[in-house]
Amino acid sequence: TLEPRIGQAINLTQKLLGENSEELKVIIDRLENPLTLKTYTMTQLYDVWDVIANHSVSRQHWINQLDESLHAIEDDRKGLVTNVLRKFAFTLERIGHLMPPDVNRLLEKNSQAMNVTILTNLRHYADLFSKLMKVDMT
Repeated sequence: TLEPRIGQAINLTQKLLGENSEELKVIIDRLENPLTLKTYTMTQLYDVWDVIANHSVSRQHWINQLDESLHAIEDDRKGLVTNVLRKFAFTLERIGHLMPPDVNRLLEKNSQAMNVTILTNLRHYADLFSKLMKVDMT
């Protein structure tokens, strides 16, 4: 149930950045034409720069929101895994088929695997955040 939330957060950010990129392209296309560029006064160019800077602030805000959403989802994943492992520990200890130390070792292996998965996800999210910010700055 967490993966759809990840997809939704990414799709929303992708949509917002895509629409914003189209708006920026229109602005930049006007500046790329040398004949049009010559007609701008310095004040107008500063105004265009301010508009582009405002777009950049919005883009960075959306990227930060995506990063926060992804981290919140991973926090939820940690909570779900913790609850499941606690329930399993309680159930397995009650059954009594395995001794409590054996149950703990089994659960530690499973929790370690989940921790590795969560850390890998967080590393990928950090890479995504870094790449998005880098692309936005260029």
